Parts: sequence; structure tokens; C-alpha cells
Amino acid sequence: MTVLLPAIAPVAFIILIGFLAYRTLSLESRTLSQLTIYLLTPALVADSLYRTTLSIETSVGLVTSVVITSLILYLLAWGLGKIFKLPEPSQKSLIATTLFSNNGNLGLPVNAFVFNEPGLERAVVYMITTGLLMFSIGPALLKGGGIAEGMRLTLKLPLLWAMLGGLSLRLFSVELPLQLDKGIQQLGAAAIPVAL
Repeated sequence: MTVLLPAIAPVAFIILIGFLAYRTLSLESRTLSQLTIYLLTPALVADSLYRTTLSIETSVGLVTSVVITSLILYLLAWGLGKIFKLPEPSQKSLIATTLFSNNGNLGLPVNAFVFNEPGLERAVVYMITTGLLMFSIGPALLKGGGIAEGMRLTLKLPLLWAMLGGLSLRLFSVELPLQLDKGIQQLGAAAIPVAL
């Protein structure tokens, strides 16, 4: 409890302030969602990957773990759906809720507050991996649209391009001019409070 409460209290505070602002200022949740999805979270991802201290081995290990865990969860949900003879829509819902969690909005800040920067770095890798899985194979699993449709959707995600940009800057040791990295860092820092 001594570790959990200090992690949850700041998150709860941010949520409370956001709730009060939403109620009193008549904020548009759609606008805030678009801002978070298309600007702030991609900035957080790009900045985190640009500044990460994670080794390639650690990152690959995290991605591999997420993929293997997702495969096991898929097989478990699919098997339970068959055992209980669930109708197809119910089985698809079971698979979706088992595989695809909302790990960004609450997961990132809790990891950041409990484990500081190392926790946030790992949480970002986890969020990116689950997001790419969700948008690439999710449509094929849930709508039967096929992997090609999922890949088209994935290519439209700012998250993917932010990931590629952040990794490229890091791999090629690019130093951004005019302190642009500070601007990206500040944009990314806004992602967590706005998302909550």
C-alpha cells in the first residue's frame, strides 16, 4: 500500500481536475481525444523512444513477451468461447476484451509514478506493441477484414510513425536543432494529463 497510494494519488488528482474542468468549462471531449491521439501521445512515444535507455535486447524481450502473451490469451479466449458454445458476436467480444486493453491512459501514468522513467520507458514499449497488434490483427479477428485491411489501418496511425521517427532519431544518434527535442518532450508531457 505504501507504494500503490503514492502512485494512484497523483493519477486520481489529475482525473479529478480533468473531471472538474470538463464539467465547469464545457470542454469538448472529442477535441481532447483527437489532440491526444494525433499529437500528444505520438509526441510522448517519439520522445520516449528517442531518449530511452532500454537496450535493444530488453526492448525485443518486451515485444516478444507481449506477442506471446497475446497469442496465449487469444487461444484461451477462443477455446473458452468454443467450450461454452458462445454465439459468434459474443466470442468476438470475449476475444477483444481479453486481448486489447486500454493500457495507455491509466497504465502510462501509474508506471511513471511508481517506477519513474524506467517504468515509463517499458510501459511505452508495451503500449506501442499492443496498439500495433490491436490495429493490425484486430480488424481481421473481429470483422474478418483480413490482415491487409488491418495493415492499412495501422499505416494511418500516428503512433506507428511516431515510433519509427523516435527509433530512427535514436538509432542514427540525430541531435535535433533549435532544441526541438525539448518541444517534443513538452508536447509528450501533456499526453498523460490530457488523456486522463
